[in-house]
Amino acid sequence: MKAILEADKPVLAICRGMQVLNVACGGTIYQDIDLVDFETINHMQNSISRRDISHKVIFEPDTKAHKILGNFAYTNSYHHQSVDRLGNGLMVSGFTGDAIVEAIEMPSHTFVLGVQWHPESMLDCSNMKQLFYALIRYSKVV
Repeated sequence: MKAILEADKPVLAICRGMQVLNVACGGTIYQDIDLVDFETINHMQNSISRRDISHKVIFEPDTKAHKILGNFAYTNSYHHQSVDRLGNGLMVSGFTGDAIVEAIEMPSHTFVLGVQWHPESMLDCSNMKQLFYALIRYSKVV
């Protein structure tokens, strides 16, 4: 991961990939959201279809996530771990109502965006294709 970041290659880190990105930058993760000392919503949905919506993610203004997806997106959710302490050079760009980090990015790089959900499972039912189009656009820049 560090070599990719040092080369300023475009990155779309999905689910565990977002957690790996955060840890690679010196951050930490909650090993299990159920063990945090604040109340959380269910982040491990039980539905059969991975395209089903689980919760709403709110995006911070002036972030790549906001520019790509707008003010918010309804997403699926299949994780029990999440970002705790943010890694060096990263910023939170999306979160759920319980303050669990759902999107991070690295403003100093051309395109480094991590999302905690699985947009690849939601391509036919939402605007998630825009994430992949953005990755392709930025890949043509470098």
